[in-house]
Amino acid sequence: AGGPAVANTDGTINSQVSANNSLGFSIATYTGNSTNGATIGHGLDSAPEMIIVKSLNTIGGSSKAWTVYVEPLGNTKNLYLNSTNSASVYNFWGNTSPTSSVLSLSSDTNVNSSVGNYVAYSFTSKPGFSKVGSYTGNGSSSGPMVQTGFQPAFVMIKASSAAGSWNIVDDKRDTTNPATKRLFANLANAEGTGINVLDFYANGFQIKNNDAGFNSNGVTYIYLAFAADGSTATPSLANSFAPEIYTGNGGTQAITGTGFKPDFVWIKKRSGAQVHNLYDSVRGINKVLYSDLTNAQATVTSISSFDTNGFTLANGGGDTNASGSTYVSWNWKAGGTPSINTDGTTT
Repeated sequence: AGGPAVANTDGTINSQVSANNSLGFSIATYTGNSTNGATIGHGLDSAPEMIIVKSLNTIGGSSKAWTVYVEPLGNTKNLYLNSTNSASVYNFWGNTSPTSSVLSLSSDTNVNSSVGNYVAYSFTSKPGFSKVGSYTGNGSSSGPMVQTGFQPAFVMIKASSAAGSWNIVDDKRDTTNPATKRLFANLANAEGTGINVLDFYANGFQIKNNDAGFNSNGVTYIYLAFAADGSTATPSLANSFAPEIYTGNGGTQAITGTGFKPDFVWIKKRSGAQVHNLYDSVRGINKVLYSDLTNAQATVTSISSFDTNGFTLANGGGDTNASGSTYVSWNWKAGGTPSINTDGTTT
């Protein structure tokens, strides 16, 4: 993101924020107040175009869904990262679009309960590095060409006007066109293969199938894309995002090659069904969330450290390091160790 987390007093709820305005990415944690129309500072200098919010604890005896705001859908609709559901009309965002300083919340317990602690990941497009956008499917094996303005390394695609999984494609698991390997943010499934998904181009990507997950005729799709790393092209913002692939050894091992110390690590087993594991430096290295489940965060010992060139796995758990299993990790740079922030009424 952008340095140690600091207190942010923008809005009516104080937050702890690590933000990188060059990258257009921030991590914010906050405690809700159950007030419709509440606002929190996200730390970016422009309005986020995608916001992913997750409760860190159970509320009222139940776990809460991953709620997703996407600018092309407007402020009255949402998606769920753990679900195939199409975009629904529901007041999670106070029916108010985010601004360059705050995001708005309703009093729904998925995003804003007075007994709830939350994390919000915010993204805004940056020329030459990242893009939040949408396209309309044409139902053809020569699908839409989507211009991002850079060579993508990572693309996550979700049907918004119809049901469909969150498909994740990257240039580490497929080093040549067409990319055929995909993982699903909402499922624990092993890596999917068997269809041509897309071609990566120097300035975007093209869908290469008529699969409902990518290209049904007339269906609207949203996407999040990041620029290629040094393996294929030099991104405009170096050392900010890097995917890595590795094989588990059933014990401890260092995963290297990112070129920076990551603050947000997302790991998925490729060779079998296993939950997604999401870690970040603001919540702490032993706290994990699962994008395919609504569970509260859990305390685990899978990762022992975020390192200057990657991270170290601490054990042979099946989620991250089973012997002989294959994995992918997607890694983002934020700002390192969070700091106490006393701006506002909540530290």
